[in-house]
Amino acid sequence: MNYPALLAEVCQARTNTWQSLGQLDSDVLAPIINPALMGAPAWPALRQAFVKIERPESILLASDGLSDPYEDGPSTGFGLEFILESPDLWLRTEIAHLQNSWATQILLQVAQTAADHGGIARLLESHGVLSMEVWDVDIPAPFLGPEGQTGVMLGLAASSLPRHFNTPVGEIRLVPITLLTAVELKYILDNGAVGRQALAELLTQSYLGHASSLDRTSLK
Repeated sequence: MNYPALLAEVCQARTNTWQSLGQLDSDVLAPIINPALMGAPAWPALRQAFVKIERPESILLASDGLSDPYEDGPSTGFGLEFILESPDLWLRTEIAHLQNSWATQILLQVAQTAADHGGIARLLESHGVLSMEVWDVDIPAPFLGPEGQTGVMLGLAASSLPRHFNTPVGEIRLVPITLLTAVELKYILDNGAVGRQALAELLTQSYLGHASSLDRTSLK
């Protein structure tokens, strides 16, 4: 199969997955000028985009392109896509209005970090969950660390989302992003992997689980 045809089939399989999760917005968020042309990390097929999916009680924002096949490289790209689910229904608006939202800022930074690192999927398989700091997010003070950073958890179990989805070239991992409070981030920084795992268990058992909300109180 030639590359354009393969890319089209993978994109369609991914779109089918998004549509299975809820009402997929017909528009996407995508930069006018590809950031890779200005020195940012390149995505496998260079195209990078983000989609919005509406559910009755939540909104999903997801990366769309990290799992594109390379023309001369791994056929599953980075082997993952990121997804952030929130019950904060003010996010239920046109996707263009979400370009500067805290949720999109976090999703973009996590996706770009994964593209730059290249091995996040392998780390998730080894460690189960990961934590990460992102910066300059327009978000309330309870979610900002002392240096202006915001913490997130990657890979929490999510009963309402599939762990993987299928494409013609193989399985792609769907990785939930969970917003952390500043107190929770400090707990991880102070306690390392043990603290991260303990917090992951608390989050999984909480009423929101993997979902992110500005109304959530700290679990630590």
